[in-house]
Amino acid sequence: MAYQMGVAGLAGFKNTLAMIANGDFDGAASGMLNSRWAKQTPNRARRHADVMRTGTYDIYKGII
Repeated sequence: MAYQMGVAGLAGFKNTLAMIANGDFDGAASGMLNSRWAKQTPNRARRHADVMRTGTYDIYKGII
């Protein structure tokens, strides 16, 4: 996300970042998906949210 939006853009995800800091990765994934960023880049957002929820990069097998 930081690569796509820059640090300033990522910093706007205050609630999502707070959830990550508190270990609420499901909540953080939901926050990611309930954003303008997710509406603009839905496939990437879904992949990133999957990584957040599972803690693995399995979703990227075959993509990278």
